[in-house]
This record gives sequence, C-alpha cells and structure tokens, in this order.
Amino acid sequence: MGLSARRHARNSSRLLSRTLIVNIWRLLAIILLIWGEFGAYFWSVSSCKWPISAVQVRFSFSSQSTGEKPTHVLLLADTQLEHLSAYRKEVSWSDFLYRLTYELYLKRSWRVTMRMKPDTVFFLGDMLSSGKDMNSEQEFQQYFEVFRRTFPLEPNVNSYYVPGNNDVGMGVTRPLSKHVRKSFFKLFGPFNQRVIVHNHTFILLDAPGLVDEDYTRAAQRIPYDKWSSLPGGPVEFVKTIHTDNNPVVLLSHIPLWRKDTAPCGPRREKGNIRTGVGHGYQNTLQKHTTNFLIESLQPSIIFRRICSGDNRDYCEHLHKLASGRVPEDVALVPEITVKSFSPSRHIRRPGFQLLSLISPDSTARFHQSVAHDLCLLPDQKFIHWRLYAGFAYFTILAMALFNIQRKRQLSSRALITPLSSHISLSGIPSPHPSLVTAAWTSYVPASPTSPRGSLPGTIRTPVASSGPTFRAASRPGTPAPLLSPFHTNMKNQRMTHCTHPSMRVLDYICTRKKLGPLSISIIWMAMRTARELCLLS
Repeated sequence: MGLSARRHARNSSRLLSRTLIVNIWRLLAIILLIWGEFGAYFWSVSSCKWPISAVQVRFSFSSQSTGEKPTHVLLLADTQLEHLSAYRKEVSWSDFLYRLTYELYLKRSWRVTMRMKPDTVFFLGDMLSSGKDMNSEQEFQQYFEVFRRTFPLEPNVNSYYVPGNNDVGMGVTRPLSKHVRKSFFKLFGPFNQRVIVHNHTFILLDAPGLVDEDYTRAAQRIPYDKWSSLPGGPVEFVKTIHTDNNPVVLLSHIPLWRKDTAPCGPRREKGNIRTGVGHGYQNTLQKHTTNFLIESLQPSIIFRRICSGDNRDYCEHLHKLASGRVPEDVALVPEITVKSFSPSRHIRRPGFQLLSLISPDSTARFHQSVAHDLCLLPDQKFIHWRLYAGFAYFTILAMALFNIQRKRQLSSRALITPLSSHISLSGIPSPHPSLVTAAWTSYVPASPTSPRGSLPGTIRTPVASSGPTFRAASRPGTPAPLLSPFHTNMKNQRMTHCTHPSMRVLDYICTRKKLGPLSISIIWMAMRTARELCLLS
C-alpha cells in the first residue's frame, strides 16, 4: 500500500468515525423532534389565510368610501378536552402517553391558531369530552377552569359557546345531567343565543335540547306548527327569533338531516354523513326538525349559511327550501360541517373554519357578504407512527450497517500487518519452549547486568555438541572459565521474555548449528539489534 493510499484510508476513517456519525445522527434527531413538535404546526397554519375571495370585489370599492374592514370569525368544533380524572385512573402506559400527547396537541394547535388573530370565536359544542358525567357543580367548575387555561383568549376577542351532547348530555343521559345544564348555563352562557356580528345574525341553537324536545313532540304525534313549545326551550327560541333582515348564520352542534347517499364534497377524507342514533348521541336532526328550522328562520333571506359540528369530518351540503315564497334559483341553503379541532380516529388531520364578514348590500341581488375557508392542522398519527417510528427504524438499520462495515475495515487492517504475535511458531524446534510460548512483555532492565546467581551445571557452547562441566572451585588456584558475551547477553535476552520472531529464529540457529567465533559475534550483534527492534515494536 502506497503512501497516498494510506493517507486516503486514514482520512476516510476520520470522516466515517463513530463519534462523527453519532453526533450527526443526534443532530438529525433533534431537528426532527423540533419539527414534529413545533415546526409542523406553524407550517400548517402558515398556509391559512382569511378568505376574502368572495367579498374582495365589494370590499375593494366599499373600503375606500366607508373605511370598512372585514370581521374575522373563527369556528371550532369538538375540542373534546379530557377531564383530569382520566389521568388519575389506572391505565396502561400506552393510554397515558396517548392522553398526554392529546393534551399537548390541543395546546399547540390552539397556540398557532391564535396567530390568526380572530375578532370573534364560536365553539360549536363538545368543548368538554365528559362534561355530562360531572357529579357536582364544583367539579364542573374545575373542569371549566382547565378548559379556560387550555384555550386562553385575548381580552379583546369575543367568545360564544354552543352546547354539545358531551357537554350537557342528551337522550337517556339527560336525567343524569340536571345540575350539569345549570353549571353550563352559569359558566358558558345561555343555551340559545342571538348574536349580531358585522350586521349578520348568528343563531346559536341548543341542538341536544332540540332533539329531546323533538322526541317528546313525536311521541305525541303533534306537528311543529301546533306544538306547545317548552318554556325556554329551543323550539320556543326559534319561533320567537328576530333576524332584523340580516343574513342568518345558524350554528348547531348536530348536523341537519340529509340523505345517506348525499355527497360531502372533495374536502372530506372518507365516507359521508349517515343518519343514526346511539347512547347519548344522534348523527343528524330529524327531517321534520330540519324543515322546521329552515322554514322558521325567515327563508326570504336570500343567503343562508348553516354551520354544524359533531361529525368530526368536513362536509358541504346544499339544502333546498320547501317553501315557495322565494325564487327557485336562490332557494338553496348551504351547510358546512366544521372539521374537528381535536385528533380523532375518524380523521387524519383536524382543522377549523375561517369566516370573513362585511356588511351586506341590500341593493344587490346576492348578498356576497360571507366568505369561508377550511384550515388544516398537522397529522399527529403521521408524525408519531411514520416520522418518529420510521426515523428510529432507519437509525437501527444504519447503525447495524455501520458496525458491520467498521468490523470489515478492522479485519482488513489486521490482514496486512507484516508480522503478528498471534502467528504460531510451534513448528520451529527450540530447546527453550518458554521463548516460543511465552507472551511478549515490555519489561526492560535499567542496565544490562550479568546474572549474579549460581551458574547452571552445564552450559552448551556452539563449538561442541556437549560442553564440559565447570565447577567454581574444583581445585585451588584453578581459574574459572570465561563465558562468551553471546551467552551472557543471551541470558539477559531470555530474562526479558521477548518473543519477537527474529529472536526465535536466531536462537534456533545458534543452538542447533556449529558456528565459529566470528559467526557467533555477528549473530550476537544481530541478536542485539533484533532485541532493540522487539522492544520498540
């Protein structure tokens, strides 16, 4: 491997280091989390604008002469705020996490919705998911305070509330909620209201109370025109209402009757609205009740708009007036079913409705004074189960592939090492098995010293197959034999337990071959050099 190749491999290993990869992945996770928890909400609402297309022509001319500005109205349906007791019950971790993310979704959605700066806000029922189940007025009061903290309003913003079946109960749950209706009236306001906004009459209808009164009337088989309405009930309110010849906007929590096969337009996610009744709910009002509402609210008004909730999904439908007192070409009442503001299993993306109002022109044939548009919120299921879960799955897969590649790189580097201490040299015979099998150690003596202990009984020399036996003092005056430097250094070499391959080979040659003094000196110098290389490696 050349020098440039080694440099390239070293730089590549630095770029693909484990620390760098982990830090990049952490940064991506933080960016993804910030986007999913905050950025997606602002991005969704950033595309929402107050609708002015239907009134832009008239507003451009009238604003120069009168200085009139459109009034912005926000419509919300099915906020479905959970009660605190739902978090105190023994629930699983999955349910607890769902309720926690549910509440956070409502707060964040409301925070970005208030950036639209509406002038008036209408809540179209089911503000509370379990208001009908409250056992006392004090408990309902606490529930209401949580609602106000979750959906705070500016002091200059007017707010109005339409009762829903989950707020006050309906049908079989009605006898259990007498104190609830009293608490709702005290905290949220009247059940039936007439509100004037920019020369438009908004009629807030008590749809659950109307359903209960309708059952009582139908049981006695009395038509609406002969029915003695209950005092303070919704039927009496509708019969005595005055619209002051203003365009009427009817706000009801329960949609009006239509055929089951009636389409809802392209903005609905799936299906359509079907008639049905269940425990404490009803999908639509009855047919006779729908005709009664449309006929009683002065149908000579050319433009009507009916907004309803409780179906969770968006729907557009046109109602035909049964009366012949108006021209045929204008005898249509559009109904807009507002999308749920809270997440639900029935829809992917919650939303809300935006209305822009200007003063109606009595001289024109069509009162083009109301414009509306739908605004969608983020898809919570997509964020949690596709964005977050997909990133976690991709992270696990990427880390596994990175570790496999890293392991392969380390294996390839081990294969190109010149000599490895793991190579077995057991095939080379040696009279010193410890030099072959002993592990390498970095021990280096401070200075080369000769052994001071007793000498071995026999010392093999390279010039004889078997050396003589030396004794330290066999006879008085006999000089002790001198050992060659090779043997002394060899002894020190063995004390260092160095197992460098060159040392083993030289030791094998010196001990097995008969060499002269010059060869021994050359080999001794080679052994010393090999020892230094061993200590440096």
